[in-house]
Amino acid sequence: MSAKPPNKTLQPTGLGASCPRGFPSKDEMADTVFGIYGFDFSKQFTVSQAELVPCHGFPECQSLAQDRTHLFLTGYGILPESRASADIDQSDFVRRLADGMTFCQQQMVISTRLTQISAGDSIAHMITSGGLPESLPILGDRHTPGAAIGNDTFYPGSRTLFLKLFLAHTERASADHPLTAAFYRQIEIWKLSQAYVEIEHFLAYSGLEILARAYGADPNNKNVAVPLSGFLRSHGFAVSQALAEDWAAARNALFHRGQLETMAPGSGNLVRITDQLYALGSLLADVSLKQLGFDDGHINWARWQDRMPFG
Repeated sequence: MSAKPPNKTLQPTGLGASCPRGFPSKDEMADTVFGIYGFDFSKQFTVSQAELVPCHGFPECQSLAQDRTHLFLTGYGILPESRASADIDQSDFVRRLADGMTFCQQQMVISTRLTQISAGDSIAHMITSGGLPESLPILGDRHTPGAAIGNDTFYPGSRTLFLKLFLAHTERASADHPLTAAFYRQIEIWKLSQAYVEIEHFLAYSGLEILARAYGADPNNKNVAVPLSGFLRSHGFAVSQALAEDWAAARNALFHRGQLETMAPGSGNLVRITDQLYALGSLLADVSLKQLGFDDGHINWARWQDRMPFG
């Protein structure tokens, strides 16, 4: 059941003694802040000098973050004066941070525009006055297969580690970098207002092919199943060439004939793109993580087969 908007004034954890940073006061007027909507976290942490403060403890944070009809204010970020005044695009940084959170959550996460705390104001007042709304209604279904990286209640440090790696990569790599392109194909799936199987399949499959042809052996082979299966096996995923050929047959039927199912010419199997979405999406997420160099020791790398996310 979807969580309902809170019926009492939201009290962020930063207001209490449990949060060592607390809210910016009138003596800290240079702090720049932004709201975070839909990200599951209950512990304060810092990434790239941005201090991220949750608004709820567990399990309320998880319930609100996973809601499928609203985006709830689950926390906020603080950029110190030293970073906010630096000669870099802070809005781009916050956008990439929200994108990384979207990947973690496998649900759309958004951030607000940057706001500088004015004299006599505070984040607490911004929330209670509606400057940072407690929830944002959304159209459509905020669908998800479940988080790619576990939350900080059960896996402390995992999401922080990923966000640091993701931000470092996206800061230095171009938008057409193969790994960037693969990550953003995953991220764009969760930004869709509706789950279109054709679009999800295209994004997941093309992301895998980009990685396979960029980093795998035999990248120019006309039979995409060869580099695709070889690349995935090189990262420990038990994908046979025959299985990859079934995936390719489904892709060809969809792309060239608009069909959602077909008989694979090699195996004679009836293949449906709806049956492949979970495996392809999970593999794209996990092989991207491995290519990035992320391993927190908790991910079940066989989850594309058994649907058990963490080990």
